[in-house]
Amino acid sequence: MNALELSVRYIRSRKLESFLAVTGIVLGVATLAGTLSLVSSYGSYFEKFSRSPQARQVTVRQATRTRSQSGEAAVLIGATEIENIEFTAEDAKRALQETSNVEGYYEAQFRSFYTAASSVQGSAFGGPGGFGMMRAAAQPSGPDSGTASSANGSSGSGSAVPGGDSAPPEGDMPPDAAFMQQEPVDAAAEKPSMEEIPGAMVSGGFFPAYNLTAAYGDVLSDAASGSAAAGAVIGARLAERLYASVSDPAELVGMKLVLNNLSYTIIGVLAYDEWESSGRNVSFNDMVFVPTMEMRFSSTRQSRYRELSFSVPASGDPAQAAIELERFFDSAYGEGAVLAEANLDAFRKEVTKRERILALMAILASASALTAAINLFNLMTSRVMRRRRPIAVMRALGAWNMRVFGQIMAEAAVIGVSGAAVGLALSPAVVAVLARMLENNSSGQSIPVSVNLPVLAAVGLGALAVSLVFAAIPARSGSRLVITDALRAE
Repeated sequence: MNALELSVRYIRSRKLESFLAVTGIVLGVATLAGTLSLVSSYGSYFEKFSRSPQARQVTVRQATRTRSQSGEAAVLIGATEIENIEFTAEDAKRALQETSNVEGYYEAQFRSFYTAASSVQGSAFGGPGGFGMMRAAAQPSGPDSGTASSANGSSGSGSAVPGGDSAPPEGDMPPDAAFMQQEPVDAAAEKPSMEEIPGAMVSGGFFPAYNLTAAYGDVLSDAASGSAAAGAVIGARLAERLYASVSDPAELVGMKLVLNNLSYTIIGVLAYDEWESSGRNVSFNDMVFVPTMEMRFSSTRQSRYRELSFSVPASGDPAQAAIELERFFDSAYGEGAVLAEANLDAFRKEVTKRERILALMAILASASALTAAINLFNLMTSRVMRRRRPIAVMRALGAWNMRVFGQIMAEAAVIGVSGAAVGLALSPAVVAVLARMLENNSSGQSIPVSVNLPVLAAVGLGALAVSLVFAAIPARSGSRLVITDALRAE
């Protein structure tokens, strides 16, 4: 009987203690491998994000104000406490002139569009580490009007423009806006295969900011306005899903697309975006882009925004651009009035927050794996003590020290390999559970994760090596057992 068969026989003779030893190794390996794999996944994802156009965006928004009440800081909330800052397009243009690390700005209101004629609701999506949103306040210039659009595109009082935007006040209505509000839906438009589409209302500067180009047709331009801007641009993958019957994407250019009760003409199909998973909940390849209300209606009123989004050139420094923008807007609205944050810094905070949690879990998992190794040491020590007579007989029949040592190590190896193999098999499930907990509890960007096979393999081999090291001590003791003392004791 060889060493492996004999080891399996010994293990089966002590099923309960062998099972407990294997279970300890499984738990330690699965938790540690899953945790380190997730840490590696976040690190790799951050490296990819840092090279993407999304990392070069900077968002400027109103800063949180605090005041002292009896020596304690309290956040001021509401217009009665502080005056909300509303940025204008002129602010953005002057910022471009007075900052050296910024090359453009854009508006982007992210929402869902519906191809069914019954719904006009919109919902924003994105988040820190995702898109730098620029939400239009859409407030009238008159002091008595109460129209204001929210971040998700729904309006308060006043009439609503199809697409979820608030209409300008009657006194400031563009000449063609009233016609467009009553524009009939094109009944001849080909019906798309999807009822709900993620998308955004954007200005022309959005496309160069994210290096988005058209594979067919063209993208929206700030130079176009009114009826010339009433076009839609669809993502590469959305084009395939939206019109499965159209084999050539070039044929989509010129077709009509009804979104939230408003007809658009498809003017372009985007080229595939290689950065589709870099810091975004929804890929540009799966989105539709339509012009902002100001572009569509040729509005002459002064638009106001809660946020401004700026793009930094590839050779620029987003962190330095954020500093320059914050300095510029502070000079215009007061010291500490605004906060300029680079998307790369915001995303780094999101990753760091997750990594700190995982670091604590890795420490606990390492302690669990070490405990399993100590248990294996105790198990092998007790087995050597219980088998002193069989070992002495083997030695008396001519078995060398190395043969006895190898037999005990083979038994430990079977236990270690079994535990490590099952632990590695369960580690992807641990990754999925941890990722779900971290992402669901996160108020910021949801980060996709993946299983890092090299990390899993390294943890498995490391766990096996540690198990063998701890088992080597009792194995060495058993191989050096004095035959006469062992037989006399028995």
